[in-house]
Amino acid sequence: MRWDKTTIMDKLNITDTILDKLGFSEYWDENGTWGGRTLTFSNGTRFRIVEQIEMEDEHEGYGAMSNSEPRYIANHFYFVGWFAIPKTEAKHYELYFLHELYKCIESEYPDCLAEFIAKCKEQNMKPYIDEYLKERGINEA
Repeated sequence: MRWDKTTIMDKLNITDTILDKLGFSEYWDENGTWGGRTLTFSNGTRFRIVEQIEMEDEHEGYGAMSNSEPRYIANHFYFVGWFAIPKTEAKHYELYFLHELYKCIESEYPDCLAEFIAKCKEQNMKPYIDEYLKERGINEA
């Protein structure tokens, strides 16, 4: 198979390794099925996200009590205001790709955006941000 621009994914999946490289704290357990990871910026702002642990049943075996079928949950990340430090009125952001982290920081912590971009650049991840911005009609970060 010949590789060209059409075979390369222009989105970077968020994984524990990606978060480690960007400087997020290690995972710390909140209640057994989910926990948090925090990125502390140089201005003292703490950007805390939820890491949902992979589960075979999102209802932890109690689905029958709510007349719900068991539903598998893959490991994933999200940001929500009630878990932020300090708590905010922020909406829920699903964080599957690097550009979604960018969009969340851009909206909720704009003073930290330049530092986030610099962290991405240090780890060779900035092209994914640039591709996202190009899709929005913006040249580069």
